[in-house]
Amino acid sequence: MQELVLVQPGQSIGGTPTRELERSVEELPEKLRLVLLLSALQGYTLEEVSSMLGIPIGTVKSRLFFARKQLAEKLR
Repeated sequence: MQELVLVQPGQSIGGTPTRELERSVEELPEKLRLVLLLSALQGYTLEEVSSMLGIPIGTVKSRLFFARKQLAEKLR
């Protein structure tokens, strides 16, 4: 499991201001945002996310891939 690092408002993560990161995550389509938050922030496994959302694991992997890709594009 990944370690969560808490930051204060106005700080940055990897050079990206937290508010910009939050806004970019909020702008993701809900299907993508939900998978990203459950796996990356909450620490659930892909199998757990699949079970919670009632979708195939392949769909979880696909949504996670596209969520990360869109987030990276927004933060460039």
